[in-house]
Amino acid sequence: MLLEFTFRNFACFRNECTFSLSGTKERQHSERLARLRGFRDAKILPVASVFGANAAGKSTLIAALSFAKQFVTSPAGLDDLIPVSVFQGNDGTDQKNAPVFSFVLLVGEELFRYSFEVDQERVFSERLAKIRATRDELLFERDERRLEPSIRFGNGLADTARLEAVFLGTRRNQLFLNNAAFQNVETFRPVFEWFRDQLEIIDPGAWFVPIERFFDRQSPLCGRLQKALDDLDTGIADLELVEVPVESVALPPEASDRIASRLKEGMMFRFRFGKDIVVFSREDGAVKARRMVAVHRDAAGGTFRLPMTSESDGTIRLIDLLPAFFTLGDPASRKVYVVDELDRSLHPTLMRYLVETFLKTAAPETRSQIVFTTHDIDLMTQDLFRRDEMWVVRKNPDGGSDLLCLGDFKDIRYDKDIRKSYMEGRFGGIPRISPALDLAPSGTSAAC
Repeated sequence: MLLEFTFRNFACFRNECTFSLSGTKERQHSERLARLRGFRDAKILPVASVFGANAAGKSTLIAALSFAKQFVTSPAGLDDLIPVSVFQGNDGTDQKNAPVFSFVLLVGEELFRYSFEVDQERVFSERLAKIRATRDELLFERDERRLEPSIRFGNGLADTARLEAVFLGTRRNQLFLNNAAFQNVETFRPVFEWFRDQLEIIDPGAWFVPIERFFDRQSPLCGRLQKALDDLDTGIADLELVEVPVESVALPPEASDRIASRLKEGMMFRFRFGKDIVVFSREDGAVKARRMVAVHRDAAGGTFRLPMTSESDGTIRLIDLLPAFFTLGDPASRKVYVVDELDRSLHPTLMRYLVETFLKTAAPETRSQIVFTTHDIDLMTQDLFRRDEMWVVRKNPDGGSDLLCLGDFKDIRYDKDIRKSYMEGRFGGIPRISPALDLAPSGTSAAC
């Protein structure tokens, strides 16, 4: 689970911002907060919703998390620049301070604090510690600002000589956590695997879930997907994969190379052309291609098939998201889904239903979360969310963005209409439209 994400000097965020999913003393909806053994006062929120105007920085918050995941799990090449976006001031110049990223994570049932400072050329610092009830237990601390780069390990770690050797082999544009994982150092691997396996970033056009699991007719997930598509009034009775000649699929070179080099026996690889979705697999050594189609019922009770290109954007988006919400509702799940524009192409009633359904399953033992951005202010209500589960991203006069948690406003009563206050501009995060704006054609009157 994600308890806290702090970052600074990234893209449109100049000042340090802390995005917290640690519950406050608020009592509303407290039954669904996750609790930790050994940390009596620790409460973790299952959800965080982020509101704000266009270009305020909502997607940049998601991009900061996405960069951290990518950099931890997939380092830059030998002489490549690190793809981090540094804040640009109003005068177009970069700020002097390097971007900083810091996390508080629940990995298994242990808390960790992990941070790093990096610009486009190098890692300046990196630190990992285990959080105890009374203090932090250092695991490693890296300092690259000195003439001789150094690393310090915690007193209780074994085989520090090997760890020192791994550090010496860590490139200046690479995280030690990443190199240690690839060098089979098990000590820090759970944190690396949290970024790789538990943190899922979903942008508006993403095809992110191993959907092939839902075509296994022996799997209960298959039946759940069929029923959900029917219950949610999509008009789709089922999804099927229809085999097509491999040579009929016009793949870009990088996709062809990936299939040739990485597609092992029994594995599947998805490729998407807009709405058209093709699944590749290797069976008995041969590559097979299957195109996804939607099965509909006709008036006579029979069925007919349509290509996915015939389905609406909302239906495609729903098919993308349903597996994630199935996973969120699984008591054994530890996934953290971060979704940019959850409301993209979805009806507000449908989006609220998906969120409410997950929150009804959330309990003290829950270890899954969802963080999402949205423009749908109908969700900004205390009958659905706690105040500390609602955030606003707003633009500052200097062009930078910052984050505001509604839980920081102590005078918001539990029965207050937060949407009204938001639309009145109390929290910021709404478009500042110039009264001089005139969209009427030149030479005509706006009143015509």
